[in-house]
Order: sequence, then C-alpha cells, then structure tokens
Amino acid sequence: MWRRIRRISVWLLFLSLVGVVAPAQVILEYTENFDAAWPPPGWGVVSPPPPPGAPPPPEWNQVTKTQLSKEPPAVTDFPSGCCAAYFGQAVNGEGTYEYKYGPVSGELQSPDLTDPAIIGLSDGDWIKVSFWYYREVEQYPDKYDITRAFLLFVDAMWNTLAEVEIFYEDSSDPLEGKWTQFVSQEIQACFPAGTAAVYLVFQFDSVDRANNDYLGWLIDDVVIQKVSPPLEIISPTSLPPGTVGQLYGPVAIYAEGGELPYSWSVDPNHPLPAGLQLLQRDVDGDGDMEGVIVGTPSVTGTFEVGIIVKDRAGREAKKVYTLEIQVASGPVAGMIKEDFDTPVAWKKTSLWNRTDVVQYMGKDIIRPDGNYAMYFGKMPDYDYDAGEVSGALESPAYDVKDYRGMAVEITFDYWRQVEYYPSDSFDRTYVEICFDGGDWDQIWFLDSTVPSDCSWKTANARTYLENGRPIIVPDEAETMKVRFVFDSCDGLNNDYVGWVVDNLVIRFVLQPLSIVNPPDPTINLEVGTECEIVFEAAGGRSPYTWGISGRLPQGLSFSRDDGKISGTPQNVGTCNITVTVTDSLGNTASRDFTLNVTRKTTLFSDDFEGTLAKWEEHTGLWHITDGVKGVSGMSGRAAYYGQSDAINPNYATGFQTTGNLVSEPFGLNGATAFKLEFRFWREVEFYSEGDYDRTFVQVRFKVGDAWGDWHTVWEKDCSDPSAKDWIEETVGPYQVPSGATEMQVKFTFDSGDQFYNDFVGWLIDDVRVSSDSGGSPLPSSLSDSSATPRGRFRAFNYPNPITDVHTTTFTVRGVEADLIRVEIYDLAGRLVWEGEAPGNELAWHTQDLSGRYLANGVYLYVVYVKVGDTWVRSGIQKLAIFR
Repeated sequence: MWRRIRRISVWLLFLSLVGVVAPAQVILEYTENFDAAWPPPGWGVVSPPPPPGAPPPPEWNQVTKTQLSKEPPAVTDFPSGCCAAYFGQAVNGEGTYEYKYGPVSGELQSPDLTDPAIIGLSDGDWIKVSFWYYREVEQYPDKYDITRAFLLFVDAMWNTLAEVEIFYEDSSDPLEGKWTQFVSQEIQACFPAGTAAVYLVFQFDSVDRANNDYLGWLIDDVVIQKVSPPLEIISPTSLPPGTVGQLYGPVAIYAEGGELPYSWSVDPNHPLPAGLQLLQRDVDGDGDMEGVIVGTPSVTGTFEVGIIVKDRAGREAKKVYTLEIQVASGPVAGMIKEDFDTPVAWKKTSLWNRTDVVQYMGKDIIRPDGNYAMYFGKMPDYDYDAGEVSGALESPAYDVKDYRGMAVEITFDYWRQVEYYPSDSFDRTYVEICFDGGDWDQIWFLDSTVPSDCSWKTANARTYLENGRPIIVPDEAETMKVRFVFDSCDGLNNDYVGWVVDNLVIRFVLQPLSIVNPPDPTINLEVGTECEIVFEAAGGRSPYTWGISGRLPQGLSFSRDDGKISGTPQNVGTCNITVTVTDSLGNTASRDFTLNVTRKTTLFSDDFEGTLAKWEEHTGLWHITDGVKGVSGMSGRAAYYGQSDAINPNYATGFQTTGNLVSEPFGLNGATAFKLEFRFWREVEFYSEGDYDRTFVQVRFKVGDAWGDWHTVWEKDCSDPSAKDWIEETVGPYQVPSGATEMQVKFTFDSGDQFYNDFVGWLIDDVRVSSDSGGSPLPSSLSDSSATPRGRFRAFNYPNPITDVHTTTFTVRGVEADLIRVEIYDLAGRLVWEGEAPGNELAWHTQDLSGRYLANGVYLYVVYVKVGDTWVRSGIQKLAIFR
C-alpha cells in the first residue's frame, strides 16, 4: 500500500553526542552505486497509481549522464560510474518532475537490512548510513517538494511498525547546487516487537502540482554499515559539587563502546581544580578500568573539567563537566531580615513602591508570605511601560562591626517578568552591596537574555560571584548597604509586569579558618631574584597572627605580623616548611609548603596582582581586573582588553579599537635565547574571510643604543575560533639577536573595524620571559597590518541566465551580512521588484511587485548589504530570463 508522508513514533535510539564521541569501527558494509541493472537486486520502487486515463507519472528510475546532457555540468558530475538513481523524467536532455495531472511522489526501497547477505542487522546493532545526492526543487518558505530518507520497520505481513527519519529537506531549504554527501550519526536499531524486516527508504513528494518543472532528486553511492558501538562516556551526566578543604568523591566515570581495555586522562585544556586528581580503578569489579576523581580541593570556583577515555584501538571520547567547588559554610553569627510587611526606611526611586497587590494576567501574584513586597512597576497597570526607566531600592546602613571577617550570604525571593531578547542586554535586574558608603559591588544579575519564569524564585546572591569566593566583611568596615536596581535600558517593549522582591535575608557566617594562598603547595624561586610570598587566610575571625616551622632558604625571612616571606634566595636547594595561622578566637590552621630554589632564568614576569607599573605603555582598553562576567578560572587579577567588566564585558566602543600593552625594558643578562609564557582567555568574533579582532604578541631588542623592529611571535585573529577557556601558552624558544642587551614584550589587540565587537575580548595573566639554552631564529619583523574594509564584497545570482526554472538566488561573498536587500529594474529604469532577507542570500521567484512572473528579457539589479549599522551598495549588474 502506498504511504503518504507521516510522522511515526521513533523506535530507534539515536546516539546522544555528549562532548566528543569517537568514530565507530565498521563491521559489515553494503554499497550500491546504481550502475548495473534497474532496479538493483533486492531494491524496490513504489509509486501511487496515476489518475484514471492519465499517463504514468514521474517515478524512481535509473538515469545516465547522457540523458541529462543539457543540464549544467555540476548535475552530471556523478560521484561514481555512469548512472544514478533519479526521481524525475529525463526529457530531451533535461530533467523534470512536472506532471499536469496532480502531485507526484514515490519511494525507492533498499533490500532487507536483516538479510545476512546485506549487513545482517539485528536488534540492538549500530548502523551508519551515507549517500551522495543532488537536489533541485522549488524554493518556497512552506514545505513542498519533500526529499527524505528513513529506516522502515515492518512485520511479516508488511505492516509498518515504525519509521525513523535520518534525512529531510524540502522547498524551504536552500539548494546545494552540487553533489553533496550526507553521513548520518551512528544509530542503534531497537526493533519494535514483531519486526521481520528493516529497509532504507528514499522518498520524494512534491505535495502539490505547482512549480514542479525542476530537476528533482538524484541519489548515488549509498553505503549502509554495521558498526561497533561508539566509544562514549555515559555516566555520570554531571559531577556533584565539592567543598574546599573537604574530601571529594571518589566519583567514578564510566564509558562504553569501543574496544577494551580503556585508559583515562584529564584534558589539559580543562584541568581539574588544584587538589583533585584522576585515578584509574576497576570500581565495579568487571575487569574494566573506570576513571575516578578524588582528592581535597584547595580552591573555590566553577571549573570546566575535561575527562578523556581511550580504547585499545586508540579511539578517543571526551566529556566536559562543570564542577563547582564551594566555600565551606560555618555557623551563622548574625542575621538581618526584611520582609517589607511594615513600613521601612528604605530609599525608593522611580517606580519602586511597597504593595500587597501585584497582578499578572488579571490575577494576584501571591507573595511567599502572603503580605507586602517591594515592586518595580506601575499600578494599577502592572507594567513599567513609562519610557526608559530605572530605579533603585536602597536599604538603610546596617551595623556590621561585629561581623568583620565573616562571609556575607544574601538570599531573597523574587518574581520577574521582563522582555526576552537574547541578543542584547535590556531590562536589567541586579543586586549590589557596599561597605561604609564606598563603591557598589554587583552580586546578582539577570537581564533580557534570560527568559522570565513568571513564578517565585529564591536567589542566593553568593553564588553569582565570579571568583567563587564568598563576600567578606572588610576588617575595617562599620556599615553595609544593599540595593535592588531595575534598568529598562530603553523605552521599548516595556509592557511587562516588572520585578517583585520580598523576604531579604542577610546572614553573617563564620567560615572555617584556612590558608588559601598561595594555592600551589610548591613555590618555585630563583637564586638572586628578589621575591615576596604572601600567605592569605580565610574564615575564622580576624585579625590573624602567623607562625612558621622548618628552615627557610638562605636570604629569606618571615614576618609573623602579616604572613610574608621576603628576600633574595642565595643558594639552589629545596626547603620544606609548615605555615600556621591563628585567628582572634584562638582557632588555628596549617599548611605544608615546599620552597624550590633553582638557578635564575626569569628575565621578566608579572602576575598582574598589583598595578601596571611593569608596563610602560597601556593604551586603548587595557586595564587590570579582578573579575569579568562569564570568565571563570581566574587566579587573582589579570590584564584585560575590554570594558564593562562585571555587567556586559565587550570592546564595542562604536569605532575600531586598538591598544598596546608594552612592558618596560628588561635586561637579558647574557641570555642567547628566550622563552615567553603566558595564560590567556579569549572571545572574539568568528569570521573566516577577514583579518579582524587580532590578538598578537611582539618582541623587540636593544642592540647598542638603538631598538630594533618588533617581531610578531604569536598571533590569532577572527578566523581562529574562540576557546573561551584559560590556555597556557608557550612561545619559543627563539634566539636573541647578537649583541642585544635589553628586550621588550608587547601585547596588542586590534578589532580591525567597528562591527561585531560585542564579545568579551582578551585577558592575559602570568606573563614570564625566561632565558633558554637554544632556539629557532626570530620570525621576520612585521609591521602591524590592518584589515580589508568590510564594505568590499562580491554579489551575484545563480542561475543566470534563468532558463528552465522560476527561481534564482542572490548571494554576497566577502562579508558576513546582517541583511541583504535586492532591487530589480527593467531597462527603462522602472523598479519591478524588491526584497529583503537576513544573512547573505535571498531567493527570488522571478515575479514582479504584483506577484506575476516577469516576461523574458534582460533586467538590472542592485544589491545592498547591511553590516552592523551600515548599508553598503553594490554596482549595477545584469540578469537575464529566458524560460
């Protein structure tokens, strides 16, 4: 029985790609290139009967290159052999599926895949399907001219049990214009009960009888493979959070598929937090190794952790987890509550007000405690549609002298409905705190990029700190304030309810006493290099006093008042010490450290924990930051090229932006080669065809009294995808020019233009230049290049001339367009059609402004491209219609 297209419940389990999944191994393979008899052995053709008295409609058949001799060469460039499977009719060297008696459709069906002579598919096996295809159909936004491939499960009576679609395109999908290979993912065949046979089916359905004078669908070189189960990490789906200073795990990571045995490792680009390690253990006693994460984390924060498993054949799978290491909470020493149920001395501006009634869709929003709450919005309209509006709800100054050194945990209930606009930041709702009337620090933030829940939520503001550490009451603080801020940012789309807050709770928590810095227990020093090691404590109750046991390297001393080791090491060697801190309550904590003194190799270093004093030039947006929204894994402060660090980090100044970070000159101390090391985090535009958003590093040397040219030793631009992770980079070693006595390093950011600059930018940290024993010659000195203006682009339409089809596609190259606009004129200069579409392509069905097809002839067109806020115009070009 002929089957019209329909959707049936999926009975196959598609492989879920989590992280990176290794390719499977081919066990059996069946191929068909359609070059022999038609239909090929075991294949079948299914077509609906023609209307009474009508000739047979187009159906699946075999076609040769000669039968399509008048088609473009791209059509007859078959992937292999002389023939292909074809849905359509070849008439006088051209292909078509036009049929005036109605719509056309048909199926091409493979042999039974369960046949051992094919691939012997069984329940639970894994398969992979690939084929080449050429598709030319009508271009129209609705779903016509459907081309699909699916697996068909039938019982012994040929009743359909299930269909699973593996390929689908229709008239709304752009035409490829060439032979294209489709390769499926690995698919696990889970047979429905009663399955007797499984087939691969290619189906074409025009859906209607209009606009069917196109080539149709060609299929060639079908490959069906039975494959081994793909190697993948299957559990856990997420890692449980950990607590700093407390044992984590053990947490077992399991894999399946591939070939045993497995080996496990950590992705160096996504390392484990300090204090944790990955072991290989047979956890379940089955003889296979699992990966096991275990240890005591020494740092807090949110980390991306990459786990890699390899099988015997060398195939590899990776999964990246998010692991949160939290601060250990202690006893609550004090608490401030505000439920707004009684009039309070809070400062209110703009639309902030206290109310017991807020409505959404005509119904009351019930407060968590049923009483009063604070509301940003108008009443009784229950929206904030009053132009561009912003306002703050500011608390009185709370006395915090008794809570100095304690962690601040802030929770509140909120109900929020604002505009949803994922591509930009509007309707911002955020919370800030300040101590002693100083600067406000943001601790919680949501905006239009986050969908509204329209339900009560409880926010824990502590979890929104970028460095993962709690807010600590400063040692000298006397008062603290909290404020809630709403900012619409514009006057558009403000007819939403707004923001309701209630039940503010401020807790002051005594944290367990611990030594948190330096995080690494091994501290590397160099002979003859002045150093200062600062030990920092967290938790307990300040002030702290410090102690030390063990022998310090010669030349160093320890300060018990501020916990510092300083001086200049005199000899190479290793010393083990124990540092102890005691708080004002008598609590103590200790950590062991190893001081490893080596010969001097460092020529220049900066961890940016102070100022930019070591950099004689810092232009553009370069500055030091201790936190950038969306950037995790910072170790203290870093140098940052960008702006609006905490709210919406970017380098979108409205103009091309460029800046240099140039080190002070430093001596080479006789070094004949150097190595440069630094850490970086980078997010810029991705644009493969242009030289934009360049991040590069240069060095230069002083020989005698003159500085030489800058040499570019490291570079990335917009054609390099952003890693959005901290990367450890090593440059060199490179040879030092003969006679050089001093050196400088320069980090440069250059956006190239003013477009697409709303990305985080570039952070660098832990810069170190050291001497080396040998290296390669320096790259040639290079002048700073600039990007080609993005206004230069190439526009064309295909096909041109427009002959046996009604559709041509206008395309621009050399620019990534927000919008493309086309205007078409006749030779008398009258506008006959105009249209606009997002992106770089626009399809035109050769109609005029009234929707009628244009007459044959020559026409003129102009293409406009919008990039950012700028429209750029092409020259006048010609197209011809000869149907």
